[in-house]
Amino acid sequence: MEWNELTTEEERNGEGSFNFPKSIREIYTLVSKVRFGLMPWLSGDPRFEKDWIEEVENLGFDSICVTDHLAGGLEAWTKLSALSTITNRARLGTIVLNAPLRNPVLLANMAATIDIISSGRLELGLGAGYVEQEFQACGIPFLEPKARIEQLEEVISIITELWEKGRLSFHGNYYRIEGAVCPKPHQEPRPPIMIGGKGERLLLKLAARYADIYNLPHTSLEETKHKLRVLKKHCLRTGRRFEEIEISWFGIAIVSKSQEELEKGVEALRKLAPERYPDPQIARQRAIIGMPEQCIERINEYAEAGISYFILYFPMKDEVRLFCREVLPRVRNLKIGKI
Repeated sequence: MEWNELTTEEERNGEGSFNFPKSIREIYTLVSKVRFGLMPWLSGDPRFEKDWIEEVENLGFDSICVTDHLAGGLEAWTKLSALSTITNRARLGTIVLNAPLRNPVLLANMAATIDIISSGRLELGLGAGYVEQEFQACGIPFLEPKARIEQLEEVISIITELWEKGRLSFHGNYYRIEGAVCPKPHQEPRPPIMIGGKGERLLLKLAARYADIYNLPHTSLEETKHKLRVLKKHCLRTGRRFEEIEISWFGIAIVSKSQEELEKGVEALRKLAPERYPDPQIARQRAIIGMPEQCIERINEYAEAGISYFILYFPMKDEVRLFCREVLPRVRNLKIGKI
């Protein structure tokens, strides 16, 4: 559930224009409708509950997403493969893959395969990785932040070109590829690319160039507004329309009709991630916590800040059911604010 926060220094110098592919936002989503995704398990969870996934899809979530940390739980792509065969409607996403841990040609083929098996429901979330121990465990060099962002850019270029052309040779600073082949994904023109993270100088500039979806992880309302202002500046510098990017937010949701249960949930959150949630006040700033009416108000605040796609993790299944029963129907058609 961690994300790469690579830098917070804002880019000062302007950039030249950049040629972007056709925007695919309107192709795969109804932009007038707020979307909601569910992350059913944490990275360390060894469970795979088929009945729960079937219930989740019936409850009305637009997507089901898996995280990608080597924390002793089930591996992300293997879970996604299974999800592609037991779901029928929900889109399937990674939030987000540690891109350097997998060869980009193999990753392009894996992603295209899942998109084909699922009849065009993949959303490929990519990040630069930031947990050094995961790189060490795989015997992969843990590069400095700038290099990891450059490496991620090459990964995105390789994947999208392979999807478009079906065959590719590529000579970059981090990858040298000769005669790679890949099946064409089901979606036209291709599956959407999500880029997740918070680094302002490097990561957000990359998102401005390549992201169909940009994901903010665990950010407060004020931090969300600030990051989106920075992203918009990067879009202006590179010549891209900010409106082409769908803005998503990923975080914890705790919903209950009992104040006592909410307080227990906040304390559990502090124990789960003490660095991110050191006290109840910060936990409430960085998560969606409250009774149903309070959650509706909180989601509306984020929507007014520009979020149109919420990806949530709930500690308890009953919270998911309560959310879908009393919150979800009332936040589907919220007005999305302008940045």
